[in-house]
Amino acid sequence: MKAPVVKQVTVRLPLNLWRTVKARAASEGRTLQAILTDVLATYLVLPTVQTAERALILRAQSIHGNNTTAIAKDVGLSRRTIYRRLKTIPQTVGGD
Repeated sequence: MKAPVVKQVTVRLPLNLWRTVKARAASEGRTLQAILTDVLATYLVLPTVQTAERALILRAQSIHGNNTTAIAKDVGLSRRTIYRRLKTIPQTVGGD
């Protein structure tokens, strides 16, 4: 049976975070990799489906303006759904 292949990833951490990880690994007697996994999982928060959908609709709206047909086609939702979603997204007023 072959050993699983593990992909190595290089992560550049701020010095203070690196010191914290090293100190925590030493005090808990765990490996740096285990501590890094915990620390990164804390800081890397994935967006919810609702947040991702909202960002996608807003990006499509910035490209297509108020053309809901083009937005719906680009996003892959119906025009009716786009209208409903746009009602729930606060509209910002441009200008300085």
